Amino acid sequence: MAFQEMLRLVTAQEAIDAKQNEVMRLAMLFTTQSLASGEMSPADPELGAAAARGEATALAVLRGTAADSPEALARQAAEYEGTPVADALRGRAATVAALRSRAAEFAAFMRRLASLHARAVSVAASASVAAAGA
Repeated sequence: MAFQEMLRLVTAQEAIDAKQNEVMRLAMLFTTQSLASGEMSPADPELGAAAARGEATALAVLRGTAADSPEALARQAAEYEGTPVADALRGRAATVAALRSRAAEFAAFMRRLASLHARAVSVAASASVAAAGA
């Protein structure tokens, strides 16, 4: 019975990790496409706020997965070798590695987005000052 409960918990956490990975991937794709199409402006105030929240989210994911490192999960899998839990832990180790990689990529993307936003706001402010002086 203990193996079944552990298997259920590991499988549930793996599904959550995979969903977080997918949400970050889709957010980057949506943002990139929205900026490229002109649907979203780099100077949009919401973009700056979203970039800050996105980076904070990515860093929280990295902190949250620190205890479940792929290496630690692989060691746990070895302890449960011969049980279905071992395979689930190995699968989770791969999912955590992918999630950590995506979270680092997402944090960097959000930092670049914040930088793009700051430059766009600065250019807009300079243009406004120049127009007022003319």
